[in-house]
Amino acid sequence: MCGVLRSSDWSLCVGAGLNKGLLPDWKDLTVRILNACGGWRLNPYDFGRLNEYGWGFDAWLQTALNVMLKNGKKLDDYYTILKNEIYGDLLKKAENLNLKTELIRALGDASGPHALLCPAADRLPARGRR
Repeated sequence: MCGVLRSSDWSLCVGAGLNKGLLPDWKDLTVRILNACGGWRLNPYDFGRLNEYGWGFDAWLQTALNVMLKNGKKLDDYYTILKNEIYGDLLKKAENLNLKTELIRALGDASGPHALLCPAADRLPARGRR
């Protein structure tokens, strides 16, 4: 079965809640990304008030990217921030348990801008890349 999965062009999308306690939820991740990309100091309460305007988390994440690009940063800088904010807490926990190397191996190659964020990015079909 593993050989079949590794050779096909598909992605597993894990729903919110399954990773509770391991990775940030969408709201916390969005606040972290906005703060990291734009230099803001939003807390979840402030973000909740901003979010009353009806934008989804994906729109806020796009806003963070737009601000970075406007400020002269590159897309790879955004990928690095995403990777750090998505996996940072988990990697710290793994490091405290002396399991960081094993976790990185399990998540994919630790080199390159898409590492951990999209371990199989080089195997995505052209139509799936941006």
